[in-house]
Amino acid sequence: MAYDRVAALYAVPEETLSRWVGRFDERGVDGLIEGRHTAQPKKITPEESAAYENLIQHPEPVDQTHWTGKKFHDYLTQELDQEIGYRTVVRWLYDKGFHLKVPRSWPDGQDEEKREFFVQQLQGYLSDPDVDLWYLDETGIEGDTRPRRRWS
Repeated sequence: MAYDRVAALYAVPEETLSRWVGRFDERGVDGLIEGRHTAQPKKITPEESAAYENLIQHPEPVDQTHWTGKKFHDYLTQELDQEIGYRTVVRWLYDKGFHLKVPRSWPDGQDEEKREFFVQQLQGYLSDPDVDLWYLDETGIEGDTRPRRRWS
């Protein structure tokens, strides 16, 4: 039977069929048993991973306030001369438990009662010496008005 007809019968490319025949010729039936696939070594070593996690959590030493995936990838490739792909960086971020935060759109109408309650609650936090209050400018008041995604 011709290669093209057998390949069509098993729905595989002719190159795959040719590889199977070659493996059978070399090792017999055992050559057709799929072995363990060896994974590629990690692109980010454990030492680099620990340093990057610290950098994500504390971006101030490199004059950053927050990281986006693109900014972090650019920093690694340009400032640290790492040869690493963007998808690898994003996969690493997810593996390390960082999640992409996307600003929500601003609602058309607001509940004034909830707003007043929030203001009172905020004043309570401000007057409490045991509470550290952090501000995240998603509105763009302090700079760029475009909402940005960030890793946190």
